[in-house]
Amino acid sequence: MPARCQTVTAALLYGDSRGGPAPPNGTMKALYITEEIDTCDCCGRTDLKATVAMQLSDGGILHYGRTCAARNSGKDQRQIKKEIADNRQARIDAAYSELQETPARKAWYNKRLELYAKYKGRLTGAEWQRMIAPEAEAVEQVIQQIAAKYGIPVCCL
Repeated sequence: MPARCQTVTAALLYGDSRGGPAPPNGTMKALYITEEIDTCDCCGRTDLKATVAMQLSDGGILHYGRTCAARNSGKDQRQIKKEIADNRQARIDAAYSELQETPARKAWYNKRLELYAKYKGRLTGAEWQRMIAPEAEAVEQVIQQIAAKYGIPVCCL
């Protein structure tokens, strides 16, 4: 491990600037990969294609290049990718659960049930869309807010 990685990791994790061993496996958790930040907080390398956001045990977030992320977390690339995918799925599940409990989503769903019961499926697509438009617009706004809150694409909800 580069000496700078050891020093940065030790200083951030242990409050120690003398260097030292990399943190034990499990101390850091990979959250996501971003192309917006192109500098490694570990070795200082710039112009990286992407960095991995790593959450420390105290909740702090560092952006490491892929190699430094693997070295400092004690995990291989496959484990890091799996952590990122699991984290993304957990955010999607939490956002979906929150959406299901919103009054706007419940009103939209109940309106659909009401229209289906009343017209027994005899509405055309255009008629259907026109009749649920107000509820659909309200749900769309809620979806936008929840997606932004959880940092996920709107299409996941």
